[in-house]
Amino acid sequence: MPYSDMLLQTCEKYPRYVPPDNYRATWIVGGGKGGTVKTTSAIHLATVIARSGSTLVIDADAGSQSSAKWAATYQQITGKEPPFTVVQHTLETGLAATARRIRREGGFKHLIVDLPGNAGAQFGQALRIAPEDAGGQTELILAITPSKIEVVTINGTLEKAGEVAEELEREIGAQIIWCRNDSRTIELSDAIEAADDESQGWPYLRTVVPQRVRYRNFGEIPDHTGSYEGVVSEIVEGKAVVLQHKKKEIGAA
Repeated sequence: MPYSDMLLQTCEKYPRYVPPDNYRATWIVGGGKGGTVKTTSAIHLATVIARSGSTLVIDADAGSQSSAKWAATYQQITGKEPPFTVVQHTLETGLAATARRIRREGGFKHLIVDLPGNAGAQFGQALRIAPEDAGGQTELILAITPSKIEVVTINGTLEKAGEVAEELEREIGAQIIWCRNDSRTIELSDAIEAADDESQGWPYLRTVVPQRVRYRNFGEIPDHTGSYEGVVSEIVEGKAVVLQHKKKEIGAA
């Protein structure tokens, strides 16, 4: 996709999005290195998806527990409960079973897992969480900046996700969100060029999350999430790429 065709709108121009009632999210936010706005993305994605039903966020990053701290800070500042529920999972094992149990016992419609910054054991466990409805699918969301140090992690992460899809013999959705884009640089243009290379075929969304102060306001849960309104719309409306349960088809549209 040409760089000029990307939807580089200002944050406020995206319409407020409410997912349809028949959609049930099972989203895994992770992969890549640490410090790549995964928690920021998980919180904003949860804010939007929660508009259509009860939402559970599993904070699986034992090192920082940023999602849990974000929700707690919001409650301290506002005196109100967040629009979603955050539960911590600090163990190295049992993530998939814990997520399924809490989701069913709590009757949560949507599930979002905030993973630590690697593609280790918890990454595979999270991808093994099956969607609650037969027609849905688990979605892997790679929230990364378009910098070279993060872009180089994409192939390895998608390959590991493809291995899980093959093992389970089911499809797993996959999409990259370009975050913290600095329009003063050519990093995004270079990342898109790499993604569109025939040898890569990386699945990325058209909505770009720019570098803005609003996304660094830890503890805030805004009514309008800026570019994440467009991100959720793209995922829910079915424009994301699917990783088939065959390695050779990874990244194919």
